[in-house]
Amino acid sequence: MRRLAFRKALSERIKAGDVLTIDKFVVPELKTKSFVGLLKKQTDARKVLLVSDAFDQNTLKSGRNVKPVTLATASDVNTEQLLAFEKILVTQKALERLAERTRPAGGSEHAK
Repeated sequence: MRRLAFRKALSERIKAGDVLTIDKFVVPELKTKSFVGLLKKQTDARKVLLVSDAFDQNTLKSGRNVKPVTLATASDVNTEQLLAFEKILVTQKALERLAERTRPAGGSEHAK
């Protein structure tokens, strides 16, 4: 049931144009200003969920005090987070991991 809810939430956000894909999101220096500048190049939205396969220390530390922005890995992001933010920035590698997470368990869906 959780996998279905996650898949549905992600699918609806993609259809609505709320999911933006980027190659990578890496802050070159340990500065909040650098994080915000990089984020603003991608979207003007105030509430942003940033999803990556992994974050380096500069990105994590630079982004932890930027509210309301949340950083989540593709393995840890949940349905509630997918629904709570205006825009979702997803790195290419994270998108591949999310695709794995949304595949039906056992390789096939049950018909109802």
